[in-house]
Amino acid sequence: MNSPPAPRRATRAWLPILLGNFMPLAAVLFFQWGALDVVFLYWLENAVIGLFNVLKMSLARPGVQTIGNFLRGFAGSGCDEESKRVPEEVRRRWETQPATRVLLGVKFLLVAFFVVHYSGFMIVHLMFILFLFGERPGGDPLRALPSLATVGLAVALGLLVAEHGYLFFRDYWRGGEYQRTHPLRLMFAPYPRILVMHLAILFGGFLFVRFSLPQSTAVALVGLKVAFELGQQRVAAEPTG
Repeated sequence: MNSPPAPRRATRAWLPILLGNFMPLAAVLFFQWGALDVVFLYWLENAVIGLFNVLKMSLARPGVQTIGNFLRGFAGSGCDEESKRVPEEVRRRWETQPATRVLLGVKFLLVAFFVVHYSGFMIVHLMFILFLFGERPGGDPLRALPSLATVGLAVALGLLVAEHGYLFFRDYWRGGEYQRTHPLRLMFAPYPRILVMHLAILFGGFLFVRFSLPQSTAVALVGLKVAFELGQQRVAAEPTG
């Protein structure tokens, strides 16, 4: 079957990103969303990314037929070094033993560890956002949270969930990435995107808020996020090697 033309493939790549970020931009322009609303929405999006990463780790079935092949997927890690201390006879036996149960056990441990450290990261991130952007009556930054729970937030979050769900289905499942991805590689996969994008967003947002331009802040944050995601999509689409 012929592959779709390049312009059509490019459109399919960036259209979900634009649609997913349409609602936040509309909310800023027409419903008086400020910087805190936008940054809090993107914090919730990070939670969505974490949930999809758990799903990816759970479904990962890399082409490892034996325990030996599975352990080679840890090349460069401490687990790989420890396996070299195992007697040669045992390692030879690993080359013929199926890795199904080992893979399930390791995936369970990796998913549990990911949930713990990612949840801690999310809590610290939320507190930082509320201290930086939230109004703090009585000195309690958490008091800003109830005002953020709106119908608009739910709709915007729903669109972002749909965006990530579509990309998950298109690339990871239908595209067969789950058959090529070792669960260990997914352990810290969300962090580079989150750290780079949100450091830029938080720094830019702080500068805009410092000069009392809340709506301009929010528009700039949405634009910055869209530009970052489009650039990331373009890099991911470039052939390697």
